[in-house]
Amino acid sequence: MNRRTFALALSLGIASLLVPSLAVAEDHLAEAISHTKEAIDHGKQGHAKVLVTHAEAALKHANAAEKQRLATLEADLSQDPNPS
Repeated sequence: MNRRTFALALSLGIASLLVPSLAVAEDHLAEAISHTKEAIDHGKQGHAKVLVTHAEAALKHANAAEKQRLATLEADLSQDPNPS
């Protein structure tokens, strides 16, 4: 196996490990947005209990997305501590 083939295989392997974590963060962000919209809709209708339920779910997903984003950034920085 020559160096280019090895480098390509290694790059694809690393990328395949990172993609699921990015997808999870996007899922959390999408869920946070969805729950926020639901909370707003229910708030306009005067459904306070449902608003609180959706707002709490939105907050949990937003926090999870932020944690995942920070973990991804830390992993990227640890791979290249001196970016140019």
